[in-house]
Amino acid sequence: MPSQLQLLQQATMRLDVKASIWLSRLRVVPKFVPILDIRNMVSPATRKLIDDPPPQSSWMPGAAIIELDAALYDLRGADACARCSRECSEVAGNTILRSITEGMLRLFGTSPATLFERMNQVVSTSVRGVEYVYTAQTAKSGRMLVRYPQCSNLPHSVFVAISGGLAGTFGFLGLTGSVAPPDANQLPPRNAATYLIRW
Repeated sequence: MPSQLQLLQQATMRLDVKASIWLSRLRVVPKFVPILDIRNMVSPATRKLIDDPPPQSSWMPGAAIIELDAALYDLRGADACARCSRECSEVAGNTILRSITEGMLRLFGTSPATLFERMNQVVSTSVRGVEYVYTAQTAKSGRMLVRYPQCSNLPHSVFVAISGGLAGTFGFLGLTGSVAPPDANQLPPRNAATYLIRW
C-alpha cells in the first residue's frame, strides 16, 4: 500500500493558510515525532518553510501543512495525525480565533452547532480553499461535509487531520464530544469527506 506522501504526489492542491497555523503545527509536531524526521521526508519547498517560516500574519501555500500531516501520518499513524491537528485547533480556538468564536457564541448561542454551522466564517481569516457544510441531525449531532474545491486526489491523511481539527472545537469550548473517522469520497476528484459529529 502506498504511503500518504506517495499518494500526495498524485494530488493537485490550491489552498492557502495563514502562517500562524503553520507555526502552531511546527510547535506541536515535535510532541509526536522529531521535526528532523519530518524534515527529511518532505519536499525542498516544505523544508524551506520549516527552516525559515514566514511571518505569522502572512498567507502561505497550504500544501506544506498537507505534506507535513502526510509525513506525520506515515511515521506515527492516523491517531497521531488527528491528535496533532486537534491540539493545534484547540490552541487556535483559544488564541487566534478566540474573538471570532466568542462573538459568534454571544450572538447565536453557545452550542457547538453555532460554530459548526458557521465554520466557513470561523476559518476565513486563517484558511482559504476549504468549504464546510454542516447539517444538523439532532440538537446535539450533525454531519460536516469538508471539501477542497480546487484540489484533487488528496490522501487520507488530509481528512484524518481535519477530524482532529473539528474535534478541537470541543476542547476550546470545554465540552465533551466526538468526531467519527472521515467518510472520504473515493471517486474522483477525491477532495471531500463527511464527518459525524456528536456531543
